[in-house]
Amino acid sequence: MLALAVFVVLALAPGLARLRIDVDGRALLPRDAPEVAVDRAVRERFDVRDAVAVVLERPGPNGVFETDAMEAVARITRALERLDGLGAGDVLSLANEPSDHVRPGSLEFRKWLEPMPATREQLDTLRGELIGAGIWNGTLLSNDSPPSATAVLVRVPEIADRGAWIASLQDAVREATGAEALFRVHVVGAPVAEALLGEHILTDLRLLLPIALVALSFVFALAFRNVIAVTLPALEVLVVLVCVFGAMGWSGSPVYLTSAVIPVILASVIVTDEIHVLAELRRRLAGREELDAASAVRATLERLAPAIDLPPVVVPVPMLVEPSLRLPAGAAGA
Repeated sequence: MLALAVFVVLALAPGLARLRIDVDGRALLPRDAPEVAVDRAVRERFDVRDAVAVVLERPGPNGVFETDAMEAVARITRALERLDGLGAGDVLSLANEPSDHVRPGSLEFRKWLEPMPATREQLDTLRGELIGAGIWNGTLLSNDSPPSATAVLVRVPEIADRGAWIASLQDAVREATGAEALFRVHVVGAPVAEALLGEHILTDLRLLLPIALVALSFVFALAFRNVIAVTLPALEVLVVLVCVFGAMGWSGSPVYLTSAVIPVILASVIVTDEIHVLAELRRRLAGREELDAASAVRATLERLAPAIDLPPVVVPVPMLVEPSLRLPAGAAGA
């Protein structure tokens, strides 16, 4: 049995490398839920996808209409257009949005930042044209006067690992903006919030799981004062976690935001049978009811095995209410 257990653990352990985290909020509902079906149909019919906004904020009397801010918008746009999964039209900003002016000698509309405004006069002209158009106020430009922020809008692709993709987007934005800029850059949107929440949950989990193991070990050491009684429960917690999450990795089942706390819950649930077994074993050894330790272990397991293996029993709620305490018909409304 021990050899079989070791084989199972070793077989499932490599699945940990395949484990992934799904931070998509839609994954919290079953795929066949009516709400998910309607949402999927609307997205497919109208090509709707979640969006991320990269907001560039430039304080000052001219707002974002400064050369460094406009150049940063162009660099950010080019960097994001190179991300995996994005196609034509998935990135929208002043750098790639057509203006109402055509290129000389053609009927092609030039971009708003084509050519890049470099002088104060060119920047003021661009500001007047954009604000005069009106459609960009509240979309690519903030509503204050002068606009103190501009946005680069990105449509998030339908990929499995959205958390990793959001991280690559944030890295691309940091590389494009530089470290000594006079403006502030914010990456916002529901996908970013979900990825950030998943990151915080994992960070907390890295702290909570060791704390739970240390707390359990301390309680077992205080109660039984035996190295084996402390080591076995901790080893069982480790083995079960490896098996559970290794199996999830092999099966392709991701860890969702709600299931990321499973390790802490399992750590407390797993050791419940050890408490009963070790307490009974200590009682028998202290009372010298058996001649040796092997007999004590055998007698302990013979007594507790049926209770440990017993499946959970669901007790109907009405059975827990005394007949004399039941409300008469019609009294519930009163």
